[in-house]
Amino acid sequence: MRSYRCWFLSDITHVIAHYQVDICTYRNNINKVLTTLIGDSDWAIDCCKWGNTVFLDINKSAGNVTYPNQDKLTYYGYKFEAVCTGQDHVDATSEFAVVVQYQLGQHRVLMAAEVDAMKDDGDGPVKGRPYVELKTYKIAAHSKAVGALYKEKHPRWWVQSYLAGISTLVLGGRDHNGQLHKVQEVPVQLLPGLSAQAGQKWDPDALLAFGDAVLGWIIQQAQLQPGRQLLVSYSHVERRIDCRPVDGDLPQRLQQLLQ
Repeated sequence: MRSYRCWFLSDITHVIAHYQVDICTYRNNINKVLTTLIGDSDWAIDCCKWGNTVFLDINKSAGNVTYPNQDKLTYYGYKFEAVCTGQDHVDATSEFAVVVQYQLGQHRVLMAAEVDAMKDDGDGPVKGRPYVELKTYKIAAHSKAVGALYKEKHPRWWVQSYLAGISTLVLGGRDHNGQLHKVQEVPVQLLPGLSAQAGQKWDPDALLAFGDAVLGWIIQQAQLQPGRQLLVSYSHVERRIDCRPVDGDLPQRLQQLLQ
């Protein structure tokens, strides 16, 4: 279903020009689409067909839900990353990102993704060094919370990692006060099986197939209005994906980038 090449973000214009790409996007957009089947959140994506490629841009008008203690919980994640990567302070202003190309069903996707860290050795895309995704989670205090971990977090972690060619998760279990109690490495490929063993089965192939179908539909809609910005949106209440033309600067930005 997926094979990928890897580049740095500075190479993106060359890659678009050299390779036949159906979809160019940030990982955030593909995450939204693939996790539609296991979530109850609305989402929105801006898109525009320019040349032979449909470009997807991040739209925060839907699904941008805030929750109590959001800043504190975000800090826990950044702090865990700093500890794992040997930094002496928390830096939320910088990131390492790559561009990966892969085949999702019938569609060639070029995707930018942030990468948290790399292992020192192994079988990975950069000089043999595998990518690592760093995640914190609250240690479950009751059975319902345990179920949510396997049913909701595992598929999201899997999608996010799988799409970017990340083979290993490093998970930090914390308590309510942010105190770290355990750290464990989990191969990404084991997540579906671990969820199934816990009685919270989900099907990764179904997520990929759904994503392939939605991307195909988006491409069809964009082909009808090339050079026009479109808004693709999902309503979890209606369980419906819509597409309509909107005013925006995405076509102008693409023209400046690709001319």
